[in-house]
Amino acid sequence: MVDSPRSRSITIVNEDPSRLILVTESVVKRLKGASQAKPQTSRDTLHSVSSGPDISSKKNDTLTAREEELLEIEGYWMDRLQSMDDNHTRMNHLAEKDMERSLADYERKFGNAAAAHPKCFLNIKDIIECYKENPKQTLKCNKEMEAFSECLDNLYVEDCH
Repeated sequence: MVDSPRSRSITIVNEDPSRLILVTESVVKRLKGASQAKPQTSRDTLHSVSSGPDISSKKNDTLTAREEELLEIEGYWMDRLQSMDDNHTRMNHLAEKDMERSLADYERKFGNAAAAHPKCFLNIKDIIECYKENPKQTLKCNKEMEAFSECLDNLYVEDCH
């Protein structure tokens, strides 16, 4: 076997001519086949390797077109978000009106439950307070739920007699 120098071939496909590849002077010399007698250190100057004509004007045109396209897309999504927000607000107002109507209808049919049975109403407030204090541990509110249930049972027994 004979020691023969190896030749390496590197092919870089640059599909976007606006992007340059930066290489040091020593890499350029090696690519051109110059001798490596004196390796250089970090003082190597950077060279840009590009294929094709001057691209600076094309790059600016491309950036401007991209910025305009991004602004159009941003405007589209801002309009969509505003539309969704308006729809949500409208639905929320409808739900509030529907709830108020239902409450008025209930009070017209059955009267004000809180005024009729204030003891049980206070139990409901205790339950709500407990749920707020323990949002992920609802079993801690078992005592309040039992008191409310007992209150309702007592009201039922009183109404039957």
